[in-house]
Amino acid sequence: MDTIITNGKLVTPWEIIEGITIGIEGKKIVSVQQDGIPLKAKQVINAHGNYILPGIIDCHTHFGAFLPYEDDVLSETWAAAFGGITTVFHVILEQGSIFDRLNYYIETTKRLATVDMSLWTP
Repeated sequence: MDTIITNGKLVTPWEIIEGITIGIEGKKIVSVQQDGIPLKAKQVINAHGNYILPGIIDCHTHFGAFLPYEDDVLSETWAAAFGGITTVFHVILEQGSIFDRLNYYIETTKRLATVDMSLWTP
């Protein structure tokens, strides 16, 4: 195991489960147990009884509506990360065809976003 998070309170849609240990290999959660067999890992993070929440998804944003797209991607994805949002879906609002500027949106997003982003257009 690469990392374990111990002594946390796991928040699910149905309940809060105390005494949780989460095992992580690479970037993938591979184990969730409550007061189970002690796990060994390269890194141990003690949650000190704090809450552990899954990443939140913001499924409707409009970056670049009032400020330049680059500025919004940088500032708003940082703000999202600090608020526990791990994924943002950006609605591209363009006059005319999106294909003319699609590469711009893709490259700017790859370069500046600090959370996972998806681009979509109505």
